[in-house]
Amino acid sequence: MDRPSRAEQVVDGPVHKAMLLDQRQSGELRRNHMGVQVIAAGEVLDTDVRPGQRAPDELLDLGDIGIPPLILGLLAQHWVKRSFEEGSKVRTHSGLTGAQVCRRLLESGGLNVGVESIGGQLTDHYDPRAKVMRLSEPVGNSSSVAAVAVAAHETGHAFQDAKGEFSFRLRTAMVPAVNFASNAWVMVLFLGIFARSVGLIQVAVALFAAVVAFSLVTLPVEIGASRRAMSMLTAQGILVPDEVPVARKVLTAAAFTYVVAALSSIYQLVLLYLSTRD
Repeated sequence: MDRPSRAEQVVDGPVHKAMLLDQRQSGELRRNHMGVQVIAAGEVLDTDVRPGQRAPDELLDLGDIGIPPLILGLLAQHWVKRSFEEGSKVRTHSGLTGAQVCRRLLESGGLNVGVESIGGQLTDHYDPRAKVMRLSEPVGNSSSVAAVAVAAHETGHAFQDAKGEFSFRLRTAMVPAVNFASNAWVMVLFLGIFARSVGLIQVAVALFAAVVAFSLVTLPVEIGASRRAMSMLTAQGILVPDEVPVARKVLTAAAFTYVVAALSSIYQLVLLYLSTRD
């Protein structure tokens, strides 16, 4: 029988009793006794790690948690930006600007919602508390297909609010708690890593779970608003048949960012949860 190529030293509790085990034995010990520190033979012991604690590199790999979602998010944002730029080059036959389309759709539904301007690019949103539609300059003042599509999408949220759709109401109700959780979970996570506390990381996981839930609730809200937008634009003749595929491409790219956000948050949540398990 071949001898194991590598042995590991085990330190049992505060007594620092050393034992020499092969890789299979040390692996079983790690799984069954979290309070036992296992290190490769010849390495220097970390005497700061006490029973019930785990070294930071045993808790989680921040690169695995942060880098893949970051890359996917950047790719999704690039697609949205490129789709909007391409759609901005196509002018609507109607000649209506995003703000005009927004007011026309709101009036057709009998909705008493204001339309305001907001700085930035693609910062457009509907504020359900103030009952106001806020459109950025590239959307509100442009008659491009992209601008009209984005304005109609935000108008779709106003209709969701007016009709009291469950998913929209649920997302709105979750906002205060999610705002707190999204700011707090990272601080609690790093505090847990610094303190080498699995318990604190579990609290961070619970907070982040609220962020994941919000992402999942957001999906039907955003997809529903885009579907309503396309339906209203075609039904009222604001877009001609040749313009419909361009508008759909812009809204599909925008919806994809929410899909990526949801999948990325689920991926991160799974890794965070597994980091607290043996």
